[in-house]
Amino acid sequence: MMLTQEDRVRRANEAAALMDNKYLTEAFEAVEREAIEHMIKAQTDEERRRGADTVKAIRDVRAALHAVITDGKYAVRRGPAVA
Repeated sequence: MMLTQEDRVRRANEAAALMDNKYLTEAFEAVEREAIEHMIKAQTDEERRRGADTVKAIRDVRAALHAVITDGKYAVRRGPAVA
């Protein structure tokens, strides 16, 4: 999908709003913390793997949102597209 500069900036602003949302941030932190605690208390490799998969998923979502924000900042620095 080809995004315009305006689309990239809009997506960046929306992603930043999500990352700034205290309830979403609290949810990410709680899920990650619980998964790490689950990994520590796990008695089998399978239990540890499930906890690790959860931590990775949360971190991947954060990284994806940061990538959208970074892309939008880059679009702003490049300035308007020239036709």
